[in-house]
Amino acid sequence: AWWMLRSYYQAFGQPFFEELKTDESNIVTIVMWPVMNLMLVNLLIAIMNDSYSEIKLNSQLDWMIRMFNMAKDYRSPSRLNALLLLWDFFEFCWTKKDVDARLQQLIGTCPPG
Repeated sequence: AWWMLRSYYQAFGQPFFEELKTDESNIVTIVMWPVMNLMLVNLLIAIMNDSYSEIKLNSQLDWMIRMFNMAKDYRSPSRLNALLLLWDFFEFCWTKKDVDARLQQLIGTCPPG
């Protein structure tokens, strides 16, 4: 019974090299080491798969929350909205004369028809 427990510990890194004197313990160690490593890799894959599934389920909800917050931010009016509108109006009035003159110049140079 101790050789089975010892082989189990050896698979997890406790070598017990001084006790490997019989053929049975050597055979069990040789068989158990790859089996335990395969089981540990399988366990790692299962844990990663479970984590991926959980993240995938939460990703759509997270995307919806982010899109809602982004839409809410863009729908709320700016605090400077009235000032910027006033600035745009004055800028339009100042440049209207230049725009009208350029428009008349373009219309005058175009051939009729």
